[in-house]
Amino acid sequence: MKKVMFLIAVISINLIISCGNSGKEHYDKGMASLSAEDYTSAIAEFDKAIEIEPNNAEYYYYRGSAKLDNENYKAAKEDFSKALELDYSDKASAYMKLGEAKSYLDDDNGAISDYNKSIEIDPKTNAEVYFLRAISKSKIADDFYDEINDYNKAIEIDPNYTKAYYNRGIVKNNSEDFEGAIHDFDFAIQSGYKIGYYERGYSKYMLEQYQEALLDLDTILSLNLSDYQHMDIYANEKNIYFLKGLIHLELDKLDEACAAFNKAKEFGYSGIEDYLNEYCQ
Repeated sequence: MKKVMFLIAVISINLIISCGNSGKEHYDKGMASLSAEDYTSAIAEFDKAIEIEPNNAEYYYYRGSAKLDNENYKAAKEDFSKALELDYSDKASAYMKLGEAKSYLDDDNGAISDYNKSIEIDPKTNAEVYFLRAISKSKIADDFYDEINDYNKAIEIDPNYTKAYYNRGIVKNNSEDFEGAIHDFDFAIQSGYKIGYYERGYSKYMLEQYQEALLDLDTILSLNLSDYQHMDIYANEKNIYFLKGLIHLELDKLDEACAAFNKAKEFGYSGIEDYLNEYCQ
């Protein structure tokens, strides 16, 4: 009898331990780590949650989110696909995240297909999906009108979407709508997106507003560019100084132009020797 009672006690203890280590407990820890941007810990907790509850779509979705933020795009793609397979409740968000993972994997056609599915499910509330679709469209074709339409939609949903204004300004520059671009960069800069000074300086240069363009370029050079260069591959010292050189040429200030071109050379501008040989001998 004592042996039987002992076995029952052991079984009861094991059941208590098992219940204590529920998938929800690990999920909650994973969510806390995800909020704290500790993606490695978040993924580890979601792994444990999935081991206990392998058919819980929500766990895959949030593990995919942690992997996406941790730049593990292939694994994130697999998790979002699994979440959709398990009938995740917020399909619009899952398709958007799946599209984002595909875009990072250079499958922008596949990304656009997923963004389209997300928009079909929820066309009116998620500004980000239009923003992301515009980026993917820009990578596979130069259809400025189509890209601008997506940024317009993102801004319609969220009138304070600073990145959408900034990106729309870049597309307007590319389509030679420089005045329209300036309006977008004005909003981005006023909202704290200081990297817009470079692009606005370019817009003003193209409109022959040379002194105002120089003010924008000098302003961006006064910033800590390392805080911004992940946002725009063009807003760097070599391009800024090269553009300053071009502006000084237009103003017939050869010494200032050559000084700017030499600074562009110092920062590694490709092809600057042609300008130095032509104007600075």
